[in-house]
Formats: sequence, structure tokens, C-alpha cells
Amino acid sequence: MLSRQPNRIQLLARGAFSITLQQTTIAALARCRFPAKTPNEPDRWHWVHCEIRRPRRRQPINLIIPDMAGEALLEEVDHPNTYKAIANYMQKATAALVLIDAAKIKEGNRNQEYFTMKLAGYLAELAAGGNAKAWRKKPVAFVFTKADQCDECLRDPVGFAQSRATGLWQQAKERFPNSRFFAATVTGACAWHVSPSDGRTFVPLRIEPHGIVEPFFWLLEGLK
Repeated sequence: MLSRQPNRIQLLARGAFSITLQQTTIAALARCRFPAKTPNEPDRWHWVHCEIRRPRRRQPINLIIPDMAGEALLEEVDHPNTYKAIANYMQKATAALVLIDAAKIKEGNRNQEYFTMKLAGYLAELAAGGNAKAWRKKPVAFVFTKADQCDECLRDPVGFAQSRATGLWQQAKERFPNSRFFAATVTGACAWHVSPSDGRTFVPLRIEPHGIVEPFFWLLEGLK
């Protein structure tokens, strides 16, 4: 979707591997399926490398994003340096986009909030270039995903964070002064599908992206 904003940015993918993740995701959604789970092995992760050019900006920005496995990220947060690739990447990163499952937060699943709080703490304590407080100055976007399943979050992600994820909200304000909460969704509606081969699976019925580009543009503005 960023590539469809020619008046705001020009985005150029670097290498065929940068298109693989987009191709895989779109193909799965077109079949009314969510993409397959990301493997834990770093050498099997998809990486996206794009060059971004903006009006009135002479120097382009290199956007490098790995599709990290959630389980690997959790293991690294609980046991730092278990995955060297994650630690090295986080130290070099200039911004962060943290995804939070809004549907689970709405259901009262505290594990989702606890994990995000631990991840935020991991970032805040991660030294970069000898500067233990480096992440306090970097822009961090907290994005509630699956917002189509939570109207409250879709209408007011900030209020949703304050009322439903109070601990995370307080930690974000204290540790990341340059942070903001967003709500995003890719699907317009989902439903349970039952089949003899796959059993009971949650599938997307239609694709209606909402709030996808806003976090990225906010992060780009924070990288002035």
C-alpha cells in the first residue's frame, strides 16, 4: 500500500526477495486464507528492503524489515541474545513498529499485553552504540491489529490503550516519549470455516485495509 502513494512517497523494492513476502501474503488472502506461520529459524525469514524517496527530501531512506517469528521474538525477549539476529537488528534499528492483537486485548487476554510490555522493556534496555537510553529518542508506533474485530479500538486506539491495556499505555508514555498508538486491519470481516481436511479455521471473508499506511508515515516523519 505504501507503493500506491506516489504523491507522498516513492517506494522502490530492492531485490526479488523483497517482493516475496508481499506476494505470499496477497496470494493467501486471495484464497481466503491467512498467511502461514513464520518459521523460527532466522534463515527462513522473509526480509523486505525498500528505498523510500519523499518530496523535498534529497536523501532516500532505506527501509529494511524482517518478518520475525513471534515465538523467536518471545524467546529473545525472555532470554536476551538467544537469537543474535534479533538483538543485532534491534540495536541498529532507527524506529520500531510494534504489533498488538486488538482482538485478544478485547477478550481480556492479558498475555498479549504482558508480552508487548516485555518487548517494550527489552527495547528500552537495549544499548545501542554504548547509549543505554538510545530507544527513548526513537519513534515507536504501537499498532493494534485485527481492529475490524474491535470497533472500540478502530474508533479510538489511544482510548482503547488507556482503558484496555493500561499497563502498556503507562509504560509507553514513560519509556518512549516519542510513541503513538494506531489501529489497523487488513480484513473487513472474518468467519470460522470448517472442512474435513483443515478442521475449524478462522478465515478472512473480504479484504478491506484500514490504517495500514498511517503508522509508516508517522515513523517516517519522526526520522527527520
